[in-house]
Amino acid sequence: MSDQTCDICLTAKPNLKCGICESSICKSCADFLSDEDFLFLPKRDLALQKSAYCPSCFEAHVRDELDKYNNLLEKAKNFPVYSKAQTKETRLMKRNRPKITVSDCDDKEEALLKLAFMAVCDDCTSIVDVEVVSQKVRNHGYQTQTWTASGIPVKLVKN
Repeated sequence: MSDQTCDICLTAKPNLKCGICESSICKSCADFLSDEDFLFLPKRDLALQKSAYCPSCFEAHVRDELDKYNNLLEKAKNFPVYSKAQTKETRLMKRNRPKITVSDCDDKEEALLKLAFMAVCDDCTSIVDVEVVSQKVRNHGYQTQTWTASGIPVKLVKN
């Protein structure tokens, strides 16, 4: 049986493996991804589904994707959203894309942020005809709500 060492710092007994290259790494050398890092992304690549990475694989495969995701999330936080009641403001916007829907969200803000994130990923400039609906869910002794949001993403063209 051979002695295993961390491929980065050469300490004995590494307890993790890199999610991409399968090299042995210790906890202090590993870069970690949590489930919240790509929470709003509908589909993640197989390389982004792992939890621990060596520093070189993290820089080569994960860092750029994480930066792109964070930039899209920042755009989604400041995204214009028009409710169904705001017809005077949106009557001239072309609704030529299909309606998008998100469901099973914990609160209203999360539902709107997921909707805006999907529109940002689709390269749109705003969302119109937004409807946000809550539904009560009873679990034996307590009650919670789940939120569903839907809207039409639009892309405005500046002349």
